[in-house]
Amino acid sequence: EMAGYNQLVQVQKNGGSVEDFRKANSVYIHSRNNRVKAEKDFRDWQRDQGILLYFDEAREIASRPHVAARGMIEIMPKNLAPRLFNQPQKAIEKTLAEWCDRLTETIRSKI
Repeated sequence: EMAGYNQLVQVQKNGGSVEDFRKANSVYIHSRNNRVKAEKDFRDWQRDQGILLYFDEAREIASRPHVAARGMIEIMPKNLAPRLFNQPQKAIEKTLAEWCDRLTETIRSKI
C-alpha cells in the first residue's frame, strides 16, 4: 500500500500522464482495499475464536454488576429503614447481612 501511495504521490508531483495517474491510483486503491479486507477478515476470525470483544460489548458486560448494585443500593433505604426501625441490634445485623448476601448474589449473577 505504501509503495502504491508513494507512486501516486510521485506521479502527482511530476505531472505524469493520465495513464500513469490511473495506474498509480489503481495500484494504491487495490492495495488499500486488500489491507482493509485482510483487517476485517482478521477481526472476524478473532471474533469467531472468541479472542476479541468489541468495546461496546465489553463495556456492557463490565457495567452489568454495577447497574444491578446501584439499583439495589438506591432502594435500600426505603426498603430497610421501616424493617429496621426499633429492632434489636442482632436483628438489624442479621437483616443487613442478608441484604449484603443478596446484593453479592445479584452482582455475581449479572457477571
